[in-house]
Amino acid sequence: PMSTILLVWAALAVSADGTEVSFRLGSASATSAHPSGEHPAVAALTDDSQYWCSSGMHAPGHAISWHGALDAGVQALGVRLSWVYAPGEYKVMASNDAGSFQDVAAWRSPAGEEAAFDETVMFDKPVAAKE
Repeated sequence: PMSTILLVWAALAVSADGTEVSFRLGSASATSAHPSGEHPAVAALTDDSQYWCSSGMHAPGHAISWHGALDAGVQALGVRLSWVYAPGEYKVMASNDAGSFQDVAAWRSPAGEEAAFDETVMFDKPVAAKE
């Protein structure tokens, strides 16, 4: 995995009447941040030009993570990622209790090749998720 810069994350879920709805994440943290401190993990939660940026000083094979949490649990169908300089590969994990995480999207290369693009990752089945 390479260094990562993310813009906005949103969870896709199903409402009680079966329609798809989008939920914004309420908090965020990361295992790496830009040395200037100007692009913290929580910046990826905004709709404006803010973003999270890892330090970029990662050894080959060193995985970093960005963690977002919803304010309430949902049955998630997928996640929408807005990338700016996407990593070489990534995977998506989910948890409903902040303790046991499961892979919901295996390691993969981002779908776009542009500097900035949106990508939607749908899960194989609905996943109870809060984080």
